[in-house]
Amino acid sequence: MRIRRKRTENMPFRFDSEKTLQAIGVLLSQSMENKRDNYMRILKLLYIADRRSIEETGRPITGDSFVAMKRGPVLSRTYNIIKEEDSKSEMWSRY
Repeated sequence: MRIRRKRTENMPFRFDSEKTLQAIGVLLSQSMENKRDNYMRILKLLYIADRRSIEETGRPITGDSFVAMKRGPVLSRTYNIIKEEDSKSEMWSRY
């Protein structure tokens, strides 16, 4: 029996900034070495978690789109928000 995977390459998902913030909180709370983790490490872990979620459930955690960067793929809007280049960064600056 062959299992067919859902095709997710071109499926648009809606970015959920609240869920993204919660996921980052979980990653930071599980970080044993340093409570102020490097933002690139968090972006990479969140990217991996999103990809895994898509593989297992057909849906991402964040709804963000992936973008190729010099140091590898990251989540586009999440990166912009962390770098305070997005209009919704006021919400993130509270945390």
